[in-house]
Amino acid sequence: MANHVYIELDWEEEYEPLYGSPIIIPTNTILWRGYDTNYEPLSDRYAYFSSMEIALEYAKQANRDLGGFVTTRPLKLLDIRFMRTILARVIQMNQHDAFINDFASCIISFGLCSLQHQIQLIKLRYKDILKKSNGLQIKQSLEQMIRVCDTKQIVEQEGIRVAETTNDGITMTFLQELFKGLYDGFISPRLQTVFHVEKGGELTPEMILFHPKQRGIQQIARVPELRVTRSISSFIRDKHQLIDLKMVKQGSAISMKMFVSGGKHKKKLRKHPLDEFEDKLHKKDNSILHFYDEAQQAGRRWRQHIAIINPDECTPAVECNQIIKSRMS
Repeated sequence: MANHVYIELDWEEEYEPLYGSPIIIPTNTILWRGYDTNYEPLSDRYAYFSSMEIALEYAKQANRDLGGFVTTRPLKLLDIRFMRTILARVIQMNQHDAFINDFASCIISFGLCSLQHQIQLIKLRYKDILKKSNGLQIKQSLEQMIRVCDTKQIVEQEGIRVAETTNDGITMTFLQELFKGLYDGFISPRLQTVFHVEKGGELTPEMILFHPKQRGIQQIARVPELRVTRSISSFIRDKHQLIDLKMVKQGSAISMKMFVSGGKHKKKLRKHPLDEFEDKLHKKDNSILHFYDEAQQAGRRWRQHIAIINPDECTPAVECNQIIKSRMS
């Protein structure tokens, strides 16, 4: 292995969201995943990466192993919070389109609606499994969402992250086609989500890469000796400014921070939902193959239907409100 200095990510550091540009993960960054040894560790389908600590937990499952990987070129990743904004805007601008239901899985996965509406969508999505004994986990998660939903609030509660195996597989298949050629994936900090009661109400920090084999990701045989640890926020600060909006009223300070362009929780993890979806694809599960094919077609259809522009790659003449523009408008 060449005598480079490699980067280990500090996955647990909380960082403010970045809106308007991708987060750039540099070359020689080490990524980890617990992968199924029955299949190639990297393919042209999306893949989940995380810290070594989290990947080790997934690797404890049968027929799984810990894999270390390294980036051979910079990755352009969407902050999950910016991605939610992009998707919500696309939906709002095209809500009367004949194919708007293509976004149903994304709406459920990322809570791109009110919590109350997300509950109704989950009831529809899982109406059959909720009647069966193997639907107990989803039933318990749904009941927890209903318990925290307060319909009397003047401002509707936002939807939450729901990482259920089949629905998330459909979502990621759709997104890798929608963002093909523009972004390499997305990254998320640790999230609080009442749906995942079995995980203590949290989802671990994650990176989802679209077509990872095409992104120049390479597996490494051993951990490089020359390593430095860097946080996600340090990469953001390399290029972007942190905006801190503060308002003071009657002695109370209200603060909002975000980046703009120009506590650990240990719990035994089962197989990651995207890996479960991948297993079913390899096993030629007909229902899953059907979902996968439909999601691919939907993602391609919407990529041709709308223009999503990366402002970092545009001339200064491009205005912010042209980031997403429906070709049908």
